[in-house]
Amino acid sequence: MQWPPFKAKGQLSIILPLQEAQNYTMRGLAAIFRENVDNIDNMLRNLEQTGYVVRYHLWNKRERITDAEFVIYNPKAPRDTNSSHLW
Repeated sequence: MQWPPFKAKGQLSIILPLQEAQNYTMRGLAAIFRENVDNIDNMLRNLEQTGYVVRYHLWNKRERITDAEFVIYNPKAPRDTNSSHLW
């Protein structure tokens, strides 16, 4: 098993203890971690780039993005997550 880069490992340790059954917004995560929304967005993007988070866009009937869902993997996500609704 390959360990994540140090920065991603720390970020994963922050996200993983959150309750799975709840939905979190960017603002909600910012409030929990006492960070601004930009820092939370950067953290999630870094975890995406390292393969620990996959972002799925949710579309409405007009084919507009209405929301995003983040799936957190530990260990990394499988590489075959090539779907048309990925970021």
